[in-house]
Amino acid sequence: MKFIYSLAAASVIFGAGSTALVAAEAKDGVSYKIQDRLRYESVTQNNTLDDATALTNRLLLGINYKSGDLSLDAEVVNVSALIDDYYDNDGTNTGNFSTVVDPEQTRLTQAKLTYKADKTTMIAGRQMINIDNQRFVGAVDWRQMFQ
Repeated sequence: MKFIYSLAAASVIFGAGSTALVAAEAKDGVSYKIQDRLRYESVTQNNTLDDATALTNRLLLGINYKSGDLSLDAEVVNVSALIDDYYDNDGTNTGNFSTVVDPEQTRLTQAKLTYKADKTTMIAGRQMINIDNQRFVGAVDWRQMFQ
């Protein structure tokens, strides 16, 4: 958990709501991807609820292994709340706060096996599909956790 907070502190250099992406190609067909996104949101409403303040961090860790015509991809996303003065609709952050819909969670977002032979590609598993501007089909990247 300290690793997540260290990355969050490092991303403050880029400003709140920014994304830092690191991709590395290693030996033997293995590559890694690390994406860190710090996000600040505040909600002020003219009602009986207290104002909400949320500082959340999204950490994405991915790995790809490729050997010949076969490749394996996996990605895990963790959302942690650094400041959790908000109600998140899932019951973990309760109180008399306004709603910010970024609950703390960890999810396997992609795990797929790909086989390519000539002009044919076969994919099996869980994957994110984004078409054009993602208006109708996409991962909805505007909240901390992909939809």
